[in-house]
Amino acid sequence: MRYLITTLTLLLLITPLQVLAVEVVCEGDYEILSMEQMQHLQSCNKITGDLNIGKFGHESDITSLKHLAQLKKIGGYLYIQHNKNLTSLAGIDNLTQLGAFLCISQNSSLRTISSLHQLTSLGGGLAIYSNAQLSNLSGLENITKVSEHVLIKDHDNLTSLAGLNGINSISGNLHLTHNKRLTSFVGLDNLKRIGGDVRILHNPAFKGPLGLPKIRTIGGDIMAKNNDPLSGSEIESFIAPLNTPGTCLGSLFAQSMTDLDRLSQCTRITGHLSIGGWDWNAGWDQTTNITSLKALRYLVSVGKSLSIAHNNHLTNLSGLENLTNIGQALWIQHNASLTSLDGLYHLNNLGTRLIIENNKALTGEETSLFKQQLYINHMTD
Repeated sequence: MRYLITTLTLLLLITPLQVLAVEVVCEGDYEILSMEQMQHLQSCNKITGDLNIGKFGHESDITSLKHLAQLKKIGGYLYIQHNKNLTSLAGIDNLTQLGAFLCISQNSSLRTISSLHQLTSLGGGLAIYSNAQLSNLSGLENITKVSEHVLIKDHDNLTSLAGLNGINSISGNLHLTHNKRLTSFVGLDNLKRIGGDVRILHNPAFKGPLGLPKIRTIGGDIMAKNNDPLSGSEIESFIAPLNTPGTCLGSLFAQSMTDLDRLSQCTRITGHLSIGGWDWNAGWDQTTNITSLKALRYLVSVGKSLSIAHNNHLTNLSGLENLTNIGQALWIQHNASLTSLDGLYHLNNLGTRLIIENNKALTGEETSLFKQQLYINHMTD
């Protein structure tokens, strides 16, 4: 009997707690432009659709997110934008899941996003831009994967990426652009994979450390430009620390012997390789002082195109003897002193097209012999 009484007592105690734990689900999408509108969501534990806090072209009077204290899940995206009086995200501290992307933009007084510290699941991309007072990204530490793009852009006071430490995979692009005080990648220390392109542009205080110590894969191209006080060949300066032994990630260009030396350990380049005065990203021509390609003696494969152009002092292609694969096109043009293509005679796979033109010292016979050898290699491979 004592056992039955105890059991009944426990059931009576548990039942009220179970009632309290019932999830309040708010169906649909919501656009909040005032504190009064937000108050209607104060009992919501879950919103099934999208949540817009603020609106493009409309400055809200929202000063706090305190009425969202019960919110844990959003089925769609969360957009926090154009809230000039919002200084923090305090009130949204219990949010753990987003079904789509997170965008925080154009909140001119926002100083911290630390109240997002419980967010662990992000179903889309991450875009944080044009928040003039934001100095760091603390609050996002528990996000480990971003299934789309990451965009960090247009900040006057952002000095660090601290807060992104938990991210190990970005399925889309990584763009860091126009952040006046951002100095380095510190904060992305655990990032291993980027599925798309990398753009590091117009960050005038960017000086390093440049490396992403755990990166293993970059699926697209890399562009790093106008990041003073970086000087010289900025793409090489950026990409060199990312190379795992033997594999050099992204698209690279070499305009000097020093640039070639930086690539001396590459056996495989995943993107384009441009040797000489052609920049795949900027599209400009200039003559280089490159005299030899021997630094590339270990190179076996170029994932996209290889361009050898505007090298007036280059007489031969010795150094490329181990190159067997070019995924797309091969361009050899405007090399005034080039007389021989012997270094490429082991190439057996060329993905799309071959362009050899405007090399004054290169005979038609030499070009024909190379094309013939390339055909033989391809047929017998």
